[in-house]
Amino acid sequence: MNTINFSIIIPHYNIPELLEKLLLTTPYDKEDVEVIVVDDRSDKDLEKLLEVKHKFGNMGVKFYRNNRGKKGAGTCRNIGMRHATGKWLLFADADDYFVDDVYEILSRYSDGLMDVVYFKAYSIKMSTGEESLRHKAYNDAVSGYIREGTEEASLKLRYGIINPWCKLIKRSLAEREKIRFDETIVANDVSFSVKIGFYAKDITAADQVIYILTEREGSLTRSYDKEIYKLRNKIFIKRCRFLREKLSKDEWKKLNLTGHERLIAMVEEGYPYRDVAASALFYMLNGIRPIDLKQINIRTMFSTAKEMIGRR
Repeated sequence: MNTINFSIIIPHYNIPELLEKLLLTTPYDKEDVEVIVVDDRSDKDLEKLLEVKHKFGNMGVKFYRNNRGKKGAGTCRNIGMRHATGKWLLFADADDYFVDDVYEILSRYSDGLMDVVYFKAYSIKMSTGEESLRHKAYNDAVSGYIREGTEEASLKLRYGIINPWCKLIKRSLAEREKIRFDETIVANDVSFSVKIGFYAKDITAADQVIYILTEREGSLTRSYDKEIYKLRNKIFIKRCRFLREKLSKDEWKKLNLTGHERLIAMVEEGYPYRDVAASALFYMLNGIRPIDLKQINIRTMFSTAKEMIGRR
C-alpha cells in the first residue's frame, strides 16, 4: 500500500465548474496524494456536479457529502480531516486553483520535520483577470519571516494570518491537539489557523507561490452584511482572548493585534459610520485597541472621516 504524503481537502458548494478547474490543477494522479472533496449539500448545477464527480471519482478523487446538521466550509473541512490519511494536510477553496508545479514544490517538504510550512499566494479578480490584493498581507508576513527571522516576524506569521490555504500542516499536529474548524457560516478558519500557529513547534516559510486566490462578487469573503459582520467581530475577539491568554505579555505586545484592518474594511464596504463606531467601541470594551496609529496618516484619517460623515 502506498504511503500518502499529502491530503488536499476541498469544501464545495454550487460551483462545480470552478471545482473542476481546481481539480485539474491538483496532483490527483500522484500515488502519494489524496484529494478529498466535501460537498455542502449543493442544490444548483447538480448535473454538472455529477459529471465532475464521475470524471474525477474514476481518477481517484474522493467525494463526500455533508450530511451533518450544520452547513458551511468549516463543517466540510472537518469531515475531510476525518477521512484524511496523509502525513500533511493542505486546504483549498473550490473557486481557487494551484500553480502548475505545485507537486514538485510540495514534494521537497514531504519528509520535513517541521509542523507547518508556509508558502506564498497570488490573487486575481475573476471578473477582469486583473491582480487582486487578497494575497498581499499573507505574502508580506511570509516575506517578513524569510527576510528577518525575528520573533515579531514569527508572531505575525503564526497569528496574523488566519487563512487555512497555502500551508502544509502536519496532520499529527491537528490530531494531537484536537484542532478543528469552527462550524460557523463565516470565519470558520480563524480559530483553526491561530491554534495551528500556537501549537506548531517548528515552522518554516518558502518564497514560492503555490496557490491562486480568486475574488468573486457574491462570495462569503465579500459578504459584509450587518449580522455577518457582528459574527466576524465576535470571532475576532475570541481570537484575541485566546492569544492574550496563551502568549507572554511581551509576545502579545509585539504581535500588536488591533481592530484597525477590520474597521477599514467596514468603511471600504460602505458601512454607515454608526456601525464602524459601534465596532470600535466593541473592541475597546473587550480590551482591544481599535486602531494602530502607525498604520495611518493624517491624510488617510481625514479622508476616511469625510467618507463616514457623508454616509450619515
